[in-house]
Amino acid sequence: MAYSNNLYQRFLKYMPVGEVTWVGVRPSKHQPVNELNEVHAIQGAGLQGDHRTNGNSNSLREITLICAEDIQLIRHYLKREQLSPQILRRNIVVRHFNLYAVKGQKICIGDTLIEITQTCPPCARMEKALGPGGFAAMMGHGGMCGKILKSGKIQVGDPVKIHSPQIELDFD
Repeated sequence: MAYSNNLYQRFLKYMPVGEVTWVGVRPSKHQPVNELNEVHAIQGAGLQGDHRTNGNSNSLREITLICAEDIQLIRHYLKREQLSPQILRRNIVVRHFNLYAVKGQKICIGDTLIEITQTCPPCARMEKALGPGGFAAMMGHGGMCGKILKSGKIQVGDPVKIHSPQIELDFD
């Protein structure tokens, strides 16, 4: 079922503001994720210190994001008491903000502008990292990928919101 443009625009207008709860970078492909309080997002590249920043510039996967609520679902499906975001290998965890609802839209995190480009499905390594059923638990809950359109700092506690471009008026 296709959403009408008016309904979707109204939904986006009233989307609640979320919050960054966790930040991490992956120094290399198979190394543990480093948890940080803040990170510098580089336009057209990725996050400073993340191995993907050294790869394909202007990738659709310069940054990965996941909802804290999805982490709780994954934890629930696996019958675990706790689940660290580091195991899931995403860069940013946000809460109170439905990332799946903003695919193709621009969001602001702190002073950074990000376009949400595509879903971020789990990789085969999640079965090993999470144990039996890990891959299945993450299906549909792996988060989203994004492209950094404007460099800036992202830190724990930053607001996450839909980008609303300001109209500049020229009175000359």
